[in-house]
Amino acid sequence: MNIVKTQVQIVLALFLISASMVFLDYVISGYDNSPKIKTSVNTKETKNNDKIAVVKTTNTQPKPAVQQVAKTPVAQKPAPAPAVQKTTETTVKKVQPVNNTKPVPVSTKGKNEVKEDIVKHSIDMNVDPAIALAIAKIESNFDHSKRSANGAVGVFQILPSTARSMGYDAYSANDNIKSGITYYKKMYQKFGDVDLALAAYNAGPGNVSRYNGVPPFAETKRFINKIKNEYENQKNDPILGKYQNRQM
Repeated sequence: MNIVKTQVQIVLALFLISASMVFLDYVISGYDNSPKIKTSVNTKETKNNDKIAVVKTTNTQPKPAVQQVAKTPVAQKPAPAPAVQKTTETTVKKVQPVNNTKPVPVSTKGKNEVKEDIVKHSIDMNVDPAIALAIAKIESNFDHSKRSANGAVGVFQILPSTARSMGYDAYSANDNIKSGITYYKKMYQKFGDVDLALAAYNAGPGNVSRYNGVPPFAETKRFINKIKNEYENQKNDPILGKYQNRQM
């Protein structure tokens, strides 16, 4: 009887202890507002050597992990495409190279043939052939391919513009001779004197009129003297004998 009574007392004591622990746990858990850990007390009765042991187990539930929300990069608006410039198609005209090469007077005639042409044209134009020969000799030595720095060309070193004004082509050997003789004749008719006509041929009629005589230019004076000296030589040229019977 005593043994049974003792066992009953032990069981009752354990029950009271267990109940007290549950009550304390309840009270304590009431002050814990944290949802992180939930604790429960379970009692299990085991028999070991006729003794009942109360085993307290604590279940701890981990705090749910806070899921980190990955920041999604804001998609940037694509940069506007650069405006495409419209290329206006333009027709490029091919620039033709400017030909600044002036014509070169060419003559296949020899000196004597040139002199014969001068004599014949002079007689036809009623001009003393000896003075025409003298001018051609001093100006070019009867060389039609000669050109001067100021643009005069041919046997009579006439300017192309001057020749054109009289209806001739200075680059043509035959026309050059005609234009030279014609120009001298016009100057002689204008001033009525050989020296003034030669001065006008060399320096231009404007200078003769401005100075009312031979201009005071050393070059013009030398030109007149050379022509007059050469004139004496050309009067004796044998070519003149061939045409001495032709009426001037």
